[in-house]
Amino acid sequence: ALGCAAALALLPRRGVRIAFAPPSVRALRRIASIGAPLASSGLLFSTVYVALGRALSSLSPAYLAALGVGHRIEAMAYTMCEGFAVGTATVVGQWSGAQRPARARAAAGSAARVAVLSILPVLLLVALCAPAAVRLFARDTVVVTAAVSYLRIVAAVFPLMAVEAVYEGALTGVQQTLPVLVVGGGGEPPR
Repeated sequence: ALGCAAALALLPRRGVRIAFAPPSVRALRRIASIGAPLASSGLLFSTVYVALGRALSSLSPAYLAALGVGHRIEAMAYTMCEGFAVGTATVVGQWSGAQRPARARAAAGSAARVAVLSILPVLLLVALCAPAAVRLFARDTVVVTAAVSYLRIVAAVFPLMAVEAVYEGALTGVQQTLPVLVVGGGGEPPR
């Protein structure tokens, strides 16, 4: 907060004038039309894992622990995919803003190919090294066995996760976030 206040105080010295005015209703509607589907998609994503956690803990606390360990290791692939999503949103948004939709589509396709090729080594690493990786976090046999099974299953869909993330980013880049919610809503629970 202090840094923000200092920056605001320094802006006029650089010739930047900030006019404080009430926000435009039109702008707020536009922001909500773009942001609400993304926020809802994130909420759905979290809700799925809350429900999964409750179901697993009712079977055995070891399964919930295994899911937690699996998520820590799966985060490598997820973070990579999110990086591709943000990068794709940026590039596709720039081409779209420049009124070059063919270049925007080409950029999304290229990003999807690169994302899939980039995630394949992670898929192999997770699938082949799952037992050793899980043992870094847990020693309980049930937890290790369940986490290894989870990781080997989820690793198989890493390429699909990469493609999904890239095209979610592409749609976000062209401010079409409702399809992101629809695809996420349909794709997230089964995954």
